[in-house]
Amino acid sequence: MAVPKKYDDIDFVPPKAAQEAAKKVLKWRDEHGDEVKAMTKTGWTRARMLAKGGALSPDIVRRMYNFKRHKKNSKIAPEHEGEPWKDNGYVAWLGWGGDEGVAWAERVVKRMQKRDEANVEAARGLLASARLLLR
Repeated sequence: MAVPKKYDDIDFVPPKAAQEAAKKVLKWRDEHGDEVKAMTKTGWTRARMLAKGGALSPDIVRRMYNFKRHKKNSKIAPEHEGEPWKDNGYVAWLGWGGDEGVAWAERVVKRMQKRDEANVEAARGLLASARLLLR
């Protein structure tokens, strides 16, 4: 995966805790099969990507950051205490990297946004300079 040059100093490798969270749900699915009903095809793809531990694309990191809207699922529901793989929300939360993965994605997205804003400002400066030269 090639990271755009403007982000070349940003680390797109998810933290170990996010990788481990994803590995946990993949293991549950292997061990418990159809009892694990959580996540869409996209969610399972994300879990496999995270478990591998390689660099993710900026777009994938943005999607992980947007998953924070599911924070309410970060704890196991009381009725699933002994069988957490049956808690669909909790499984999905872990599959997308869990607390650490989503927090990391938020930090990375904020760095990308700062970089994008700086690039826009630089482009505006160049445009203003070009306009002055054309007068």
